[in-house]
Amino acid sequence: LVSTDRLLSAYKAQALMAEKKTGFSCKKDRHHSLANSRNWKGLNSDVMVGTGNIHKTHVLDCDPLQSGNIYKWSIKHVEGSNNGVYFGVIANKESLNCATYFGGQTGGWSLRGNEGSKWHGGSGVCTKILSFGQGSKVTFVLDLTGDGTLSASTNGGKAEQLFSGMLAKASSLGASGFLPAASISYSNSKVQFLGFE
Repeated sequence: LVSTDRLLSAYKAQALMAEKKTGFSCKKDRHHSLANSRNWKGLNSDVMVGTGNIHKTHVLDCDPLQSGNIYKWSIKHVEGSNNGVYFGVIANKESLNCATYFGGQTGGWSLRGNEGSKWHGGSGVCTKILSFGQGSKVTFVLDLTGDGTLSASTNGGKAEQLFSGMLAKASSLGASGFLPAASISYSNSKVQFLGFE
């Protein structure tokens, strides 16, 4: 009998040969397009700067993140105050309000920098979960293979689950997936989308 490892290796070799010969690829274009998505919508830049004392939300200019997949990306708080800085995701829906912070909206799930608190639908859990500040790299994992969970870690540390049950909530809003989002208010704050992994 042939071992499973040897059988899988042979199958992979055949698939790669067929791809090379025919030009047909089994790789998902979605992941390729996400890998190339780096800009905040409406800014044509991967860097977002605060506008003053008014919150402004920006979403990533990419296809919505859909159920059945796991997504991982990072955002860096480049400089400035971490007060009023929120990172996370928002449900992709028509009633998205970019003139306020997305943690205050029904379809927003966010982590606030200075408190390390998580926010959803205008309610915050003020227990310090995971704070971040100037120079911090925050990595998110959105797991949409089950009921929908969002986890985060800072600077390569241990990941903490922030939210669960997100798919049912987004579905009830009529949303077509999720978009990475960030809100900042103070004009000295700057954040950068580092990309999908």
